[in-house]
Amino acid sequence: MAVLAAILAIAGTRPPRSKSPANVDYAGSTLILGSVVALLIGFSLPAFSSRSELLIGVGAAGIALFTVFESRTRSPVLSPHVFRNSRFAVACVASFFFGAGCLLAVLFVPMLVTDV
Repeated sequence: MAVLAAILAIAGTRPPRSKSPANVDYAGSTLILGSVVALLIGFSLPAFSSRSELLIGVGAAGIALFTVFESRTRSPVLSPHVFRNSRFAVACVASFFFGAGCLLAVLFVPMLVTDV
């Protein structure tokens, strides 16, 4: 039944036709990718080491540069005007804390169970 529903959904959808070719923001994509990778590596290194502080600083500066760059580009990866909608902004903050809670539960519950 699910396969039939998938086939009908795929057959019934058509990509939108646009007269202009799609513009891809390669610079913004590269900037956010490099920033997130620097932050992830920086947070995975031992705390207060010079390399971790450098990578966290580079990642934070890259995120700041990404937000400035995306507000001025013609076709942004993540348009800043969507955050003006308060419902969207609250949903982003709530999903961040929900994800952090799930990650902490996955990491710390096994440690708690092994100690009990």
